[in-house]
Amino acid sequence: MSFTKALRILITGLIYLCGGLILVGLAAWLHYGISAALTSDQVRPFENLSLTLGLGGLLIQLAASIEALMLSTCIQFRWLSYRRGRVAVTLFSLITLFYTLSKIWLFTSGPGIEFADIPALLLVEFLLLLPLAIAWFFLEFLRPFKFTFDG
Repeated sequence: MSFTKALRILITGLIYLCGGLILVGLAAWLHYGISAALTSDQVRPFENLSLTLGLGGLLIQLAASIEALMLSTCIQFRWLSYRRGRVAVTLFSLITLFYTLSKIWLFTSGPGIEFADIPALLLVEFLLLLPLAIAWFFLEFLRPFKFTFDG
């Protein structure tokens, strides 16, 4: 096995591992949120729960956006098949969009909305969705290319 093929297998394996860890983190986040909602009388103080869920959601959203970008880059190098990679990019895009829509909904439906904070929220969400836009640009508008060395 050549060095480049071993490196390719190692990189795609690490990307798959990161994707699996993101899905495990999403499941843990959902479990923590659902169990806290069902046993709200045992959760003290509530602010710590909200902060934990908010920061966890932000980290999962950021990781899912970066994972989608890495997967689309692997598709460009033809390390992954187009069909399998597109399904994976769609999955991580949906995770990120779920967090984006839920944050905007929670922010606008909460009491005491400060309209001065809305542009900051939209800027943060734009920055978190930017890797998804690049990933989908790679998938839709740039054809995967293959390196050839014509010495």
